Amino acid sequence: MARIHRQDVSDLLTRAVAPGVVLFAVLAGVGLLLNGPLDAVDDAEDKITDAFNRNRTDFWDPISWVCSRFGNTEVVIGVCLIAVAIIWWRTREWRWSVVPLIAISLQATIFLFLTLVVGRQRPPALPMDASPPTSSYPSGHTGASTALYLSLLMMA
Repeated sequence: MARIHRQDVSDLLTRAVAPGVVLFAVLAGVGLLLNGPLDAVDDAEDKITDAFNRNRTDFWDPISWVCSRFGNTEVVIGVCLIAVAIIWWRTREWRWSVVPLIAISLQATIFLFLTLVVGRQRPPALPMDASPPTSSYPSGHTGASTALYLSLLMMA
């Protein structure tokens, strides 16, 4: 039976939670700057969004749709659970196998609190699918997929 030792908790705090707190602080600072003194960035973003809206094509829309699925919540959770199971099966080391799960759990926590602190509105893009009723900063798709796939890459 696997046991959690004091060193495991210490490692979790120093290797995951502390960097997560620093990441939260940096992203919150950037988000608040974008909502405040750097609000003019919205105009530039709107121009980029307009350009994307104008240049959408029947060829690229399905490709974009498929690629964006890799960051969807259900895909990230599914891939994470499969990865955890395979890593545990191959190594029998629970501390190693839960790394992707810790990564996406920490990302979800950071995302939740950042959306509450920053609350940046979504850009006026033509939606390709139904978006969840969250703010646009930070991107949940980007955060979740980065946390999962980067943790797997680093483990490899």
